[in-house]
Amino acid sequence: MFVRDGDLWTSGGVTTGIDMALGMIEADLGREVAMDIARDLALFVLRGGAESQVSRSLVLQQGATSPVRDVIAWIESHLDADLSVDALAAVARMSPHESA
Repeated sequence: MFVRDGDLWTSGGVTTGIDMALGMIEADLGREVAMDIARDLALFVLRGGAESQVSRSLVLQQGATSPVRDVIAWIESHLDADLSVDALAAVARMSPHESA
């Protein structure tokens, strides 16, 4: 987790420092540049040559609108929750019909 208060940025650790740096890049250079860098930094495990080197979560977020990004972020932090269309529509503050 990182916090921004005007021009002051702070984070609670190494990994969150990376998140904070990406937040700074997004603030200065835009979301597309930050997403490109985040994709290049996706080093969760040493993967074989046949495995994708791209984070699936980043791919989903890249083209997503803000409400969709919010739902993706919510899903990632609530994997044990009800992930039905009705529940996700509520998270997005939409009707189930609008979200389907």
